[in-house]
Amino acid sequence: MLNLDCVSESELRELVAEIGQGVRPIRAARKVFGTSGDGRTQAIKNYRAYAWNKITAIVCRSEGKIDAALMYESICERIYKELPEFAKW
Repeated sequence: MLNLDCVSESELRELVAEIGQGVRPIRAARKVFGTSGDGRTQAIKNYRAYAWNKITAIVCRSEGKIDAALMYESICERIYKELPEFAKW
């Protein structure tokens, strides 16, 4: 399983680009989870949301905006808690 906390900002950006902005990123769900059924398409959409928030937190930290970074990291935690077990790292 891909651990989104252990990848760089550029790797997160690559992931977001690979998942795409489509409403149903079925291809990405199949690539990551082996299938797109049983909640996997929604899970990959949540990965995308997690990645964007993680990117934003990284940028905020690099700019010294620690309070903003903490807010985005908190959003990441909420997204992670809502992931189904098969999608957690």
